[in-house]
Amino acid sequence: MDPMTTTALVTGANRGIGREVCRQLAALGHTVLLTARSAES
Repeated sequence: MDPMTTTALVTGANRGIGREVCRQLAALGHTVLLTARSAES
């Protein structure tokens, strides 16, 4: 594992700002863990 890898935990990521934050972090190469109220979303 690269020592410079960042892991982010984002809550409320099924829509809106949380979802966009996840998208942008992933695009930058970060590992993103997300949570949401609904698994379907």
